[in-house]
Amino acid sequence: MESSGHYRVQVWLSIALAVLEILVHSPLELPDGYELWKVEIPPRCTKVVELPREWRDDAAGAQEFGDRWLAESAVVQVPSVVIPLESKYILKPRHPEYPAGHWTPMGTFDFDYRLRPQLKAFVTHEG
Repeated sequence: MESSGHYRVQVWLSIALAVLEILVHSPLELPDGYELWKVEIPPRCTKVVELPREWRDDAAGAQEFGDRWLAESAVVQVPSVVIPLESKYILKPRHPEYPAGHWTPMGTFDFDYRLRPQLKAFVTHEG
């Protein structure tokens, strides 16, 4: 959604959506020990973004939109690439209007070993 070089934090509304997004964007080996956090962000700090219909087919355009929104807002709510009917938040901690929010640790998360063979099979099939 944004180009590299822009420090940001991605937050998903569910653990399941986070897992899917990580699987789609991860190499073959998935590290264990992801940390799960619950974050509460004041709604007044969130900008909900409407994307053009073809945004999933235009990676460069989506990055351009993402860079622009992150320049304007500390917290942006966008659709998930994997499941567009679901949302995720992109947080820009270095933005001057970034809210402190309330972060609560929930523990660690290890990927279910059964996801790993599917990931390897998918990459092998596609590659």
